[in-house]
Amino acid sequence: MVTHGLLAAASRQLFVDGHYARAVEQGFKAVNSVVKERTGFADEGRPLMERAFSAKSPKLAVNDLRTRTDTDEQTGTMMLFAGAMAGVRNVRTHDLSRQDDAEVALELLAFANYLLRVAEEATISE
Repeated sequence: MVTHGLLAAASRQLFVDGHYARAVEQGFKAVNSVVKERTGFADEGRPLMERAFSAKSPKLAVNDLRTRTDTDEQTGTMMLFAGAMAGVRNVRTHDLSRQDDAEVALELLAFANYLLRVAEEATISE
C-alpha cells in the first residue's frame, strides 16, 4: 500500500517500531514537502495546499480546467490536500498524546501515497 519511495523512507521504520501516529505525521510531512518542492512556494500545510491546487489559478493542475467537472475535480483535490494537512498532519504534530493503531495508520499512509501520486502527476502551471 505504501509504494512511494519518499513516503516509505519517512514512515516505514516508525511504523515497524509501533510509532503509528509519528509514522503518519512524517508521511504527511512528506506530502507537504513534495508539494512545496513542486510549487516553489514557501507556504506550509493547509495554506500551501489551498494555493497550490486552487481552482482559480492552480500551480498544480490535475486537469485542463475546461469544464465544470474539471473545476470540481480541481477544487475537490485542493480540499483533500488541505484537509489532510489540517485533519491528519496537524493533529499528530500538535497533539503529543495522539495515538493511532496499526490499521488506522496504514489507511492514512495509503491515503498519503495517493496524494503523493496526484501531486507528482499534476501539471505545473507557470
